Amino acid sequence: MKRSYSRLALLVISLMTMTSSYSQIITFEQYRLPVLIGRERNPVAGLIITSPGDQAVNLTSLNIRLISSAKGAVTNVTLLSLGQDSASLADTKMGKATRTGSAVVNNSGVVIISGSAPLKKGKNYFVITVGVNGTPSLFDSMNVRVTQARIGKRKMQVKPPPVDIWQRMGTSVRRAGEENVVSHRIPGIATAKDGSLLSIYDARRLKAQDLQGDIDIGLSRSDDKGKTWQPMQVVLDMGEWGGLPQKFNGVSDACILVDKNTGYIYVAGLWMYGVIDKTGKWVENLTDTSTAWNHQWRDKGSQPGFDVKQTSQFLITKSTDNGKTWSEPLNLTKMCKKEEWWLWAPAPG
Repeated sequence: MKRSYSRLALLVISLMTMTSSYSQIITFEQYRLPVLIGRERNPVAGLIITSPGDQAVNLTSLNIRLISSAKGAVTNVTLLSLGQDSASLADTKMGKATRTGSAVVNNSGVVIISGSAPLKKGKNYFVITVGVNGTPSLFDSMNVRVTQARIGKRKMQVKPPPVDIWQRMGTSVRRAGEENVVSHRIPGIATAKDGSLLSIYDARRLKAQDLQGDIDIGLSRSDDKGKTWQPMQVVLDMGEWGGLPQKFNGVSDACILVDKNTGYIYVAGLWMYGVIDKTGKWVENLTDTSTAWNHQWRDKGSQPGFDVKQTSQFLITKSTDNGKTWSEPLNLTKMCKKEEWWLWAPAPG
């Protein structure tokens, strides 16, 4: 009899240990990111499930609690499996993710996502995304929390994060592919004297890579405190200067400055003309089909001197009407750069 009690006690202790140890393998993290209005896949949280790998198990459901101050704006919740790839937030990685399941958000704010995602030995990564539609305010916010996960036949409670994060609603100033621009990078923002918001960025038209390339400095304007944004306005573009194609006349790394006294606005950028190769030699006879490339400040891409075939150039443009129109670019290189410097460039922002 005592032996039976001993075995029963051992079994209970083993089950308790198994449940306790398994509950420790789930890590839930809320992201500090804005939730963009009109976007169907906003990453809001991540889940890491570490599997011991001693048996084949699947994640089959998640219980999610969602609260939003914008009633009806959050329309759906989706669970994406990234396998064992931890690079979870890059869109390129998320595009390769496997959709485990999704659910429509109801008025109760309780969402159950059902699906089946096999868990491999080690860490398995998941991303929770939400879709937001309608016209919520930029002052609205939302909070998402996973309360329970079902792995195999076991239901496990998921511990809340130590700090509960509420995410603000946001709007996209620009999106990849918009107006035939492949990528928008190096952003900056300023407020004009009339209250308009001016957002600047690299408009990288053909490739997402740095100079040299077909890159202009673009500006988007908002007159309603960031809720909507006007189409892109190009403020620094060297075109086909000097007879070279646009992809050998790129301007990048914009910086915006507002003079609060006069209201004048200045945007600076770095212009690269042609290509200086890694040996420091200017590349001749460049055409649209040429593949020569070098970075603006690595591998001798810019060198001591003032000439456009020696060093990248510091350009600046000015607006006196709150960013509606802009002057022709002024080249400050010879005025301000020391000849022995390899590069003099604006600090983006």
